[in-house]
Amino acid sequence: MVVEQLLERCQRAPLREPVLLNVNVPDMPVEQLRGTRVTRLGRRHHAEPAIKTQNPRGETIYWVGPVGSAQDAGEGTDFQAVGNGMVSVTPLMLDLTAFGQLDGINSWLHR
Repeated sequence: MVVEQLLERCQRAPLREPVLLNVNVPDMPVEQLRGTRVTRLGRRHHAEPAIKTQNPRGETIYWVGPVGSAQDAGEGTDFQAVGNGMVSVTPLMLDLTAFGQLDGINSWLHR
């Protein structure tokens, strides 16, 4: 229901710039949600390593290790919003290029 409402809003009033929306919905009945908040990404400690095992057919498989605990769950984060019973909507950049480092990496690479 929450995502359906967001999609309907996007159709009625498309966003002006390309953006990826990271949406987190608390695991609770929709009638208990306390609203929606625009947030920034919180940070986690490193996740546990992948677990190598075999399936019943003897094939090697990997289980994704457990996520790390919250490292930054402060004011304005997605962690805080969800922990307070709110849907978090975090706008993410599509181009992850660290433009400020292009020249430095180029110099480092060609030394």
